[in-house]
Amino acid sequence: MLDLVRTPRSLTAVLPLLALLAGCATSPADPGQRAAAEAAHDPFEPTNRAIFSFNQAADRNVLRPVAMAYREVPEDGRFAVRNFLNNMGEPLVAANKLLQGKFDGFATSMGRFVMNTTMGFLGFADPAKKAGLERPIAGDFGATLANVGFDEGPYVVIPLFGPSNVRDAIGQGVDGFGDPVSFKLTTEEGIGRTILSGIDRREQSDEELTNLEKTSIDFYAQLRSVTRQYRRDQLFKAGVASKPQAERGFYDDPGSAESSGGTATIPDYGTEQSPTAPSQKNNQRGARPQR
Repeated sequence: MLDLVRTPRSLTAVLPLLALLAGCATSPADPGQRAAAEAAHDPFEPTNRAIFSFNQAADRNVLRPVAMAYREVPEDGRFAVRNFLNNMGEPLVAANKLLQGKFDGFATSMGRFVMNTTMGFLGFADPAKKAGLERPIAGDFGATLANVGFDEGPYVVIPLFGPSNVRDAIGQGVDGFGDPVSFKLTTEEGIGRTILSGIDRREQSDEELTNLEKTSIDFYAQLRSVTRQYRRDQLFKAGVASKPQAERGFYDDPGSAESSGGTATIPDYGTEQSPTAPSQKNNQRGARPQR
């Protein structure tokens, strides 16, 4: 279970959680294991694995069953909900694109918000996509920090929120506090938005996560590798970070985006971050597929 929800102000809880994890984190005792963990940018691997196990139990017993029940909703209904959630995140994406100096991305995101809110029935439809306005990727504050040179920091697994890194976890907290739309929502509405975002995200990623787990000798290590690689490629595609030379070509398509403008069809509900499982199939689920 990872990357469940990233938008409402409740995400400010990520910051104290991160501080708590830093205080409790332990490195592997064995020198060889410690060296391997540091090479994977995961110096707190024992703590991260314990949290990962907790998240997996929560996923098996709660989130996945709910997500599979949600899948019974007709496909058109799920697409409409997804579009609505994406539209609520557009002002935050626009703000981050402005901070990144990606003025084309800022204009695109604001144009999408205005068009979809007015012509798309408050965002339940996505006429902006049909008009050629693809949603910008990497519209989160973690990407904004990367754009000005902040290193990603150690890999961390946050309870219930899943895999991240120090930079993106801080970015999540800032995004959660600064999301313009969330200030207009009541506490109950914000909680509902959070829960629905998590359920929809989990429903989309079920096949990818299941297949990844089945084919992995070490699911934790495989998910860590996939998550970190996807995020790095995503930032490269969005033009906010360079791509490590050693990893060029390993996984090269987190979204069809121009490296300068950075647009793609990945659904992110306002903050584009590590995926649940990178695949073209998952990337295309944010909008109604062409038939």
